[in-house]
Amino acid sequence: MKKNLLIVAALFTGALTYAQCDAVASLNEDFSEFTLTTQNAFPQNCWNASGAAAQGPWIYTAEDGEPANQYAVYYTHMAGANIAGYIISPELSTIDGNHELSFDTYKLGQGGNIPEGNITVEVGTLSDLTDLNTFESVAAPFTVTETSETHANIVIEASSVQKYVVFKFIADAMFNAAALDNVVWSEVANTCIAVETLDENFNSFATSQTTIDQNCWSASTGAPLVYVDGEEEDNNVTFYAANAINTAGYLVSPELSTIDGNHELSFDVYKIGSPAPVTIIQAGTLASATDFESFQPVGDIITTTSETISISNIVIDASETQKFIAFKFVTDNAHGAAGIDNIKWTAVTAGLNDLNKSAFSIYPNPSSNKNITINHNLEAKGTINIFTLTGAKVFTGELNNSGSQNVNLDTLSPGMYIVKIESGNYSESKKLIIQ
Repeated sequence: MKKNLLIVAALFTGALTYAQCDAVASLNEDFSEFTLTTQNAFPQNCWNASGAAAQGPWIYTAEDGEPANQYAVYYTHMAGANIAGYIISPELSTIDGNHELSFDTYKLGQGGNIPEGNITVEVGTLSDLTDLNTFESVAAPFTVTETSETHANIVIEASSVQKYVVFKFIADAMFNAAALDNVVWSEVANTCIAVETLDENFNSFATSQTTIDQNCWSASTGAPLVYVDGEEEDNNVTFYAANAINTAGYLVSPELSTIDGNHELSFDVYKIGSPAPVTIIQAGTLASATDFESFQPVGDIITTTSETISISNIVIDASETQKFIAFKFVTDNAHGAAGIDNIKWTAVTAGLNDLNKSAFSIYPNPSSNKNITINHNLEAKGTINIFTLTGAKVFTGELNNSGSQNVNLDTLSPGMYIVKIESGNYSESKKLIIQ
């Protein structure tokens, strides 16, 4: 563990200077190429700092260990407590929302002795290298511990004004010090963009009993476990309580651009285990992939069975805030488990139409007397199925080939429904309102 602090008596009293360099697209800085110095340590290699004046903390470079390791140091000495010290990156051309930051920090001491006091480091950006008042925070402050910790995957929002990544250190006691090392600024791997549809059987996913974070799908972490399982190209997502009874676990889709009231959801669920304990599943939406408090249910609660249950035709109301489909799993058994597979999100009117038939129509719509007429030009007979918005089938009947057919829906309550027509390879759905 690296904890040794190089203490110096030299103080910087002159005017600060700043390195003006061309902007770079990425960083991978371990400070190994820096000249070790405590006086006028910055600027170096296009990095800058807030200075090392007597009235504030010192910012310099040091090394220790076998083999030697170099790093940047923030040190309060006896006059810098409760005063921020800033370590400033070279100018960046890629504060574009598609890059992420990682770095290591740890507390330093003399002879392995760490002094009392708390140190935090806050990540931010600057628009003006010489004006620390342009500092804008991008993440809550991290507490610096005695053990080296990596802070990773910090994505900074795009800005046409902010140009520098900044590490703002502050300690609440004298003679406290912290190291900054292994600063990496790189393009976000597998940048996810909003998609219009889903057709996911998880067969392209690597199986793992720890995480599902693949192909822009994600899940809640810890117990209960939500992960990809399966074999021989027949994968599924598995929910396992892992002793976390009555605790929700979530499977989260990629971001969707089409939660617009005109798309429908379908999926398969089933119990896992023998005897298979009860597990319930609820479909819903999230505003953020990690904000499970924003979960809004959109379908009926499903109690899994050992047989596969196919859920279809769940239409989700349009929303400007909800962006992700989520599946919430809960069980009252310590080893409860369930599987989910074949998740599809498609336009309500989408369907195979290789017979090149025109869309059917419903009249009147809305219907006030629960009698409707379905017009079509299909040559073959087919089926009429009507579903609630939560996917429950409430009517089924035969579609004739006469081109026009009256249907009585006296048994249905007022509300919105999905009418689905199928004939051979033709399949199409439309909304129906009963008043």
